[in-house]
This record gives sequence, C-alpha cells and structure tokens, in this order.
Amino acid sequence: MREAEFRAWLKQRGVSQNSINTRSYAIRTINKNLSALGWPDSNLDDLVNNGEIEQLRETMKDLRKDAKSGGEKFRILMPESSNPDGRLTSWISWLGQYEQFATGASSRAAPEFESLYRLWDEFLETWPLERLQSMTLGEYSSAGSKDSLTYWLEARLGEMGSIWGGSAFKFGIFSRANTEAKSSNKTHSYDDDYGWSSELGNSADEAFTRVRASILSIVQAARAGNMEAVQAHKSVWQVVAWKLAFHFQDREHPSIVNIFKHDWLVDHLGLTDKKTSRPEIYRLLLSQRESGEGILEFGHRIWTEMESKRQDQNANQVTEGEDVDAPPHIPQNLILHGPPGTGKTYHTAYEAVRLCNGSAPEDRNELMEQYNLLVDQDRIAFVTFHQNFSYEDFVEGLRPSQQDEDGEQIESGFRLAPEAGIFRKIAERAQIFQARQSGGIDLTGRRFFKISLGEAAKPEQAYLFDEAMDGGFIHIGDDGGIDWRQERFVDKQSMIDGYAEAHNGERLHPNSGLIEYPYRLKLRARPRDIVIVTKGNLLFRAIGEIYGEYEQVSRKEDDYTMRRRVRWLWEDRSGVDHSVICRKRFSQVTMYEFSNSDLKLDAIAQLVDEKDEGLEQSGDSLPYVLIIDEINRANVSKVFGELITLVEPDKRLGQANALTVKLPYSKQDFGVPSNLHIIGTMNTADRSIALLDTALRRRFDFKELAPDTSVEAFKSAEGQTGLPLSRILQTINDRIEYLIDRDHRIGHAFFIGCKTRDDVDAVMRDKVIPLVQEYFFEDWSRVQSVLGKGFIGSKQLKAPPGIDGPEQRSYFVQTGNGETGGRFPANAYDLLLREEEDFEALHKDEDI
Repeated sequence: MREAEFRAWLKQRGVSQNSINTRSYAIRTINKNLSALGWPDSNLDDLVNNGEIEQLRETMKDLRKDAKSGGEKFRILMPESSNPDGRLTSWISWLGQYEQFATGASSRAAPEFESLYRLWDEFLETWPLERLQSMTLGEYSSAGSKDSLTYWLEARLGEMGSIWGGSAFKFGIFSRANTEAKSSNKTHSYDDDYGWSSELGNSADEAFTRVRASILSIVQAARAGNMEAVQAHKSVWQVVAWKLAFHFQDREHPSIVNIFKHDWLVDHLGLTDKKTSRPEIYRLLLSQRESGEGILEFGHRIWTEMESKRQDQNANQVTEGEDVDAPPHIPQNLILHGPPGTGKTYHTAYEAVRLCNGSAPEDRNELMEQYNLLVDQDRIAFVTFHQNFSYEDFVEGLRPSQQDEDGEQIESGFRLAPEAGIFRKIAERAQIFQARQSGGIDLTGRRFFKISLGEAAKPEQAYLFDEAMDGGFIHIGDDGGIDWRQERFVDKQSMIDGYAEAHNGERLHPNSGLIEYPYRLKLRARPRDIVIVTKGNLLFRAIGEIYGEYEQVSRKEDDYTMRRRVRWLWEDRSGVDHSVICRKRFSQVTMYEFSNSDLKLDAIAQLVDEKDEGLEQSGDSLPYVLIIDEINRANVSKVFGELITLVEPDKRLGQANALTVKLPYSKQDFGVPSNLHIIGTMNTADRSIALLDTALRRRFDFKELAPDTSVEAFKSAEGQTGLPLSRILQTINDRIEYLIDRDHRIGHAFFIGCKTRDDVDAVMRDKVIPLVQEYFFEDWSRVQSVLGKGFIGSKQLKAPPGIDGPEQRSYFVQTGNGETGGRFPANAYDLLLREEEDFEALHKDEDI
C-alpha cells in the first residue's frame, strides 16, 4: 500500500493529524492481515485494481456481525480491542476512503456523498424493519449510548439533514441523563429513567408502545411514498417523523428531501400560503431535481441556495434612510385582559413565539411545537401569580443550602444563600444574549468538553487560567513522564501499554487520570470540538474551539505540560451560572466529555461566534419572554418591589435612561435588559382592572380579549352541535353586562371543542352555571334571569307547619333529576333566546 501518499491525500482533505495517524494505522493493519482475511500474497492496491475491495468490505462486515454475537474473529485485526463493533465500523469507512484515494479521487472533493451514502446503507443494515418491530425502549433511547435509534437520527446521520437541538421530547419518549426527581404535569411525564409526552400514556412502557407503533407506520408510509400518512403521526415531532421517513424512503425514487425547516422551504419556493403542507412542499421542491441527480446532492444544492438567499436578505435589511445607530428595539410590556374563557393564556403562546421569532404560525400544532422548543431553550419562562407569591419567589431570596459558593458540599450545617427567582434568572440570561452574535456557530457533529484551568477557590492557581486565555490554549497537568505525542498512541490500550513500558510494567486502570486525561485531550478531542472552562461546580467562564493538534511542552514552575490550541469564543472571568448552557451542575473532574442531552446547544450557539475577530454584534438581540399568568392575583407592588421602575421601556439596560439597583440579598447590581419582554394575563372577573396597581398600569400596554364568536374553532362547534351558540353566548353576556358589568362576561373558549348537544349541556352544567352562580353570590333569581327557566327551574315552598309566613321560591338546576337523563329540557336553549317581549312569560310561576 502507498501509505505516505494516502497520508498526504488525507491531509489535503483537511483531516487532522491525529485522525491521519489513526486511519493510516487501520489501513496498514488491514493490509498486513490480508492473508488471514482470505487474500494471500496480495496488498490493498491489488484488491483495488482487481475490483475486490467490495468483497473485503463484506468480509469485515462479517467480522463485525460475528463480534456482535460474541465471536472472536475480529482479533485477526484487533487482538486487544474491547470495542470491536465501533472500531470495525470506522475501519470499514476508512477502507472506502483508501479506495477513493487509490482510484484517483480528488483530494479536494466537495461533500463526500459516497461516504454519506455508505453511512446511510449502514443505518438501514443496522435498523431493518424487523428490528424496529421488536425494538426495545433501551434500543430506542439510552442516555450516553451512541447505538440507540435516537442517537443515530440526531447525531450519526446529522450530515444528511439536521434535527439537532430542541427538546428531547421531540422523540416522544427519551432516556433521562439527569435522573433528579421531576414532577409530571399535563404536558410532560417523568419516572426515574425516562421522560415522555403525557398524552402518550401513563407509563414509560405505554408511551413507548405508541411511539414504536408510530415509527413502524412512518417507515411503512415512507416506503410506499405516502407522505400524507407520514404527516398524520403525532407521537413524535414532525421533524423526527420526516427525518425517519427520509432515510426509509425509496432512494431511487425519492419523495422527501433532507431539509426539514418548514418556513425556510416555504420562503425558498416563494409560497404565499405559509400553511402549505410538507407533502406539497416536497412535491414542488423535487420538481426542480435534475435527471440523475442523487437525493443527497440535490438536497445539498437546495440548502446552499437557501442559505445564500437568506444571507442576501439579511444583508439588505438595512434600507436607505434607516437609522443604523438606532437604540435596541423597545421591549414589550403587555397585559392581555378579559373575562374568563376568552383565550388569554392561549394567546400568550402566540405572542411569545411572535416576540421571540419575529412571526408565529397560525397552525396551533406548529405554534405549540415552536413554543415548546423555545421553552426548552429557556427563551420563554412561565409563572402564575397567586396571593402568597412574593418578592423572594420572583426576584431573589435567602434559602438554606448545604453547598458553599463553589458548589462544594458543606461538611456540617448549612448556610443561607441568595437564590435567584424566576424573574432574575431569565433577566440575567437575556442580558448575556443581549449582544447577539452574527448568526451563531454551527455545532453539528462536534464534541463538548468541560475543563478546569486551575481550581477557582485557589488564588495561587489563577495564573493557569490567565495563561490559557492569553496564550490561546488549554492545558492539563501531570503527563506521567510520557511523551504522548508519539504516533503509536492511537487508542487507550496503546497508552496503557506505553505507560507500563516506561514504569517497570505498572499497568494503570483505564480510568486512571494519568491515562484518561491525556487520552481525552489527545485522542477524544478533535479540531472544531468545543471546550467549556468552568469556575467551581456552578459557574462557567470561557468557551473555546479547539483548532490545534496535541502538544507537549516543558515547564519549570509546574507540571501543566499537555496542551491543545484553542480559539477563545467567549469569556466572562467573573463566571456565569451553569444553567444558562447546562442542565446539570458541573463535576470537579479535570476534563470530561459532556453528554449532548445535558447541554443547551442553542444557547451555546448563540453565545459564541465563529469569526476570528471575536464577538461581533449583529445589532439585534436575542428576544426572551416572561409570561405571568393571573398577574392581578398577587400583590404586584410587593412582588416587583424596586424593580417596578426598571421594567419601564426607557429604564431598561441599553436604553437612554437605563437604571440598575443593588439587590438586597446577593448585593449584585441588577438591571432589566431590553430584550426581555413581559406578557401578563388578567382575568377581569377575578379583580377589576380599575383596582390594579397604578404603578403597574403606567408601565404596561393593555390588550382586551373579549368573547369572540367569529373564531374558526367556535364556528366549527356551532356547526357540529346544530345549536345557535353565537346567539346563546351573546344573550347570556348581554344580560350579565346589564346586571353586573362587561368584565364578567362568559368567554367563547368554553364552547370550543363541543361536537354534540350533550357536550354543550356539559359545558352549561359544569362551567357556565357555576360561574354565573359565583358572579351573583348565590342570588338564584338573577342566575335564572340570565339563563332562563330551561336551565334554572324553581318552585314555591310553603311555610313549615307551625310557622306563619309567606311562601318562598326555591331554585334548582334543570338536569340530572332522572327524568331528563342528565340533559337539560329540550326547549332550554329556545327559552334562553326568547325576545324581550317574551321575557315576562319566562318568569311566570308555573314550572316547566
């Protein structure tokens, strides 16, 4: 074999030196053992010239299958390997690269579609339909595993259409890396090991059964080219459904393109209807595919065109006469107010997505998909005010803690530590992203490593961090007296062997720091991987991108000899709370690799920038939204405290009259950033808007949401039930407004979802009547005046024997008495709708 030429070919392709060493070692080993593999007196170049490389590739696949079943044939190539499956997969791929080199493929080729198609084949071999039918929950999702189906879809197939980031709930059910106890709710459910969408079932097994059935249906629909059937599935998010369908479709007659950004596709095609379905979009898109053009090549071409178009649009956003030095966008302080059932909480999702993304889809499912994604990215936070809600809950308070300031456990006792409330947390997060970067960094396919550069609690080690920042590198101490730069160190086993040779046969455990840290720094970390520098267990203070190979230097002052070159992308020496980018607190281990499920990749991408010149502000900040439901139910002045002034638009950070205050518990200077929007909801039936704190009224815009019978969902209910719901609701509300005020009307949302007369009866019985009863403080005569005798019956009660008094009227709800079968009388709605001239007849003494 021509090893030297192959190494040069790889280098021209941009392959790192470590990877060149590893791949050359693999090809050299295969070439050396061709005789044992069935090709005596041959070398790899002979096999290429004779067209036998494919047979060799199949032989190596057989070795991999044998290893999976417990066989030992793999030891022909890897006598000491403890992970033959993963290594054989890589070696098969690298064999394909040698074939490309030997057949004269350009070392400066565009995207390596051949290797992607081979990876696609490997996926289909690994996950045939038969395996999907018997797939276990552990095979579907297993935290830390790179063999699960979810990891394949998100990471290993990422170059063929990314579905990276967002919430793990997109898979319907997922294995929890963070197993801290979490409470289930109507949206998300948890047990010790898994999280899943609550609508899928009451247990992890029940949820997975539905997810697996959905996946099988998606795969079968994709094979048949039935895109409408793919779109119909809701057990997994649409982006996951289409990713699955893409890889299981007929590759020679494709119906799906590996681009899953719906809005981008709509814009690219110039469609005016933003609700155009994905099947129709893909049909229109594939009409542009050239004859004989592979689906991956076509997808790459379309994606390149889309990105180019969007870059041009961004470049042209500053129009003639526009003031490019204008202050940041004025923040929105909005309160949605209205009677119960008018969709206030429902509308907050739309407003929040609109503020975060610039626009919001009209389709409810797509809207909630975007909303949930923004919640998981910590861009939207939600809180409900109540009578006992306080400043300590909202801004900050003192809480007992058994950890010191660096997150270390206190051996005995506890301390009262300032703990941020929901408002301070989202405000600080928004402030970090106020200087939004120019597009963010592409994190696809990268690994992420935590590293400590000296102990934060030891001032004498501060120079280690300063050196790394100034010199553009990361470094680790104690190399064990070994020069780890040697080419022979290609895996952990070779490092263990090398250490033993240098230390009189002493064999270290694979997890020993003397092996593990050099292994992670030299072999696991690759150029373009990301390092996060921590400060204690609770803070991080720098993020960088590795770009150099492993280095080893001599030092007199300490043993920090092992290095990798790093381009620093972001730095805050004082440190930022770990929750901004990581769901778990950091460990004290010197260097370790993160599980991607623990990281908030979208936050990291927006925090750092790819440009060499450092952080470049785009002029537009990343919007955040705090939703305060039932804002008028708490003592607003007490909850906001001194921050009531800081939420004013012109008092925000970055505005003309920016103000900060020193918080009482943490003693930190605090201001409210301009990219934090606040949306409140207020039920006017609970408490009149006139009673709302004047200070709050002056600082918020108010938008009334009144009962609206013109909405599509209400009209649908009216059509299905056959009842004049619009007239019924209007009549009830006119009477309530006459007797009380307009703030106590009944909202249209109560009737949305009704499909039959029985459904409407249930709404009247269980929701409307109790609400009206509450409005009138048990004054049943007025309840009857509003709803009529078809719903509220009455009868005369005579005075008990021995009591001389007048008859009194007794009222009752006209349902559930056994005679009507739980339904209201047939003419109940007709009686309610009687005209004014018939109103007197409605209140005659005779009963119905």
